[in-house]
Amino acid sequence: MALWADSLNPQANGMIRTSTESRSLAAAGNNVLNLETLSGLPTCGLLMIRGNENNVNNTIRIYMYNTAVYGPTGVRYGQLKILGEKQHSNNYGNVYAYFSNYASSWATGEQTISGTASSTLDVYFRNLQGAGCTCEYTLWRIG
Repeated sequence: MALWADSLNPQANGMIRTSTESRSLAAAGNNVLNLETLSGLPTCGLLMIRGNENNVNNTIRIYMYNTAVYGPTGVRYGQLKILGEKQHSNNYGNVYAYFSNYASSWATGEQTISGTASSTLDVYFRNLQGAGCTCEYTLWRIG
């Protein structure tokens, strides 16, 4: 049994849990994390989000992310892609992650962004209903 348990240990398999946080989200969304600050450049990993409203309306959503930087110009590149999701009940707990250039289309399943500022890799969260709720996230760095 210990061998099987060790195979689930992210530290032993090269995955590092970079950050975990619980917080409230505003109706208009919130800037929750910065991929460059938490994971570094270049890197890739997984972002898992659990949204919750009234302990009934909830969602779990898993994204893969990828970041890069072009050294001579300092241009940062970011990608987010939904890998899987499961929703229970209505959209009040249905939380999505998005880059700033997707502020009007935050539910887009595949997103890219580029820019020279480190804030380029800011990730925002909001729920599909556009109302307040709570969320938890875990960021896993793989590379």
